[in-house]
Amino acid sequence: PPAQDTAPSESEQLHEQLRGFRRAYSRRFSLDRLAGASPALKRARAQATLAAECRWSVAVIGPSGAGRQQLAKTIHFGFEPDRAGRLIPLDCSVLGGDLISSTVTALAAAPPADTPGRGTLLLNGAETIPSEVQADLARVLFDRSFPFRVIATCACRLVDLARRGEFHEGLALGLSTIEIELPPLAARREDIPMLAQLFLEDINASGAKQVGGFSSETLDLLAGYAWPGNVDELAAVVAEAHQNADGAQILARHLPNQIHLATEAAARPRRRETTIQLDEYLAQIERELIERAMRQAKGNKTKAARLLGLNRPRLYRRLLQLGLIEAE
Repeated sequence: PPAQDTAPSESEQLHEQLRGFRRAYSRRFSLDRLAGASPALKRARAQATLAAECRWSVAVIGPSGAGRQQLAKTIHFGFEPDRAGRLIPLDCSVLGGDLISSTVTALAAAPPADTPGRGTLLLNGAETIPSEVQADLARVLFDRSFPFRVIATCACRLVDLARRGEFHEGLALGLSTIEIELPPLAARREDIPMLAQLFLEDINASGAKQVGGFSSETLDLLAGYAWPGNVDELAAVVAEAHQNADGAQILARHLPNQIHLATEAAARPRRRETTIQLDEYLAQIERELIERAMRQAKGNKTKAARLLGLNRPRLYRRLLQLGLIEAE
């Protein structure tokens, strides 16, 4: 009988890669949310490791949906989740300046017993902190007696905003002792298969329905999508595909319509519309007709004018205007 192909499938290979990744990082802290082998993710994991080992302030920078809050929480819980202390998140894009300022001031004045040494103040959307309270926050947050470590999430580098005069320099520098950048998912497509497998296995672990992995065609479709919603959108797509799956694998037909529509649109790019400059176009046609008539008349202007239905003076003027002859 013919020998059976015992080579592991692509899904099995991804499963084993993910198991190896989890074994390598679960001993220290939960970095499996940063699954991937791209250079950007390797750098982010190294920076997150450093941030979890110290009490310096951290700025987690990246587009919406890239996992900024997840990474901030991972840094907070660090190596000893049971001793991490309180995590106090403030959504700066929603809270007004007065409420942000009063909350931070209250935290600074809290009794030591209420503020464990490893607690963290998480400022989500720090770039939206109202300008009128930024100077006061810098003074309170970076006073030696402030009992919390500060982690900020932001869509862009705060120090760049400060250079343009759009953010308080002292607050920007204080919040950015360590900067961790999470790039858009489309900029690290090599991480998509492992992330998709991670989300799939998370869903498997939380329910009775078990789906083993993705077909190669499905992974190709996921890799070709633009991912405007980044990692959060990938997680939602995997969840919907898992719900649609009716077998051991997620096939292309199980993916949401948005993936198929985007693939079809990419295969038929919209033709660029060209603008027609009417005057230039008509002048070019006129020039070609006059040149043809002059050739047919062998340079005789009177004959050429008769061929074109013009009188000789008008033809002469057009020849001059079009640069076809020099003035006589």
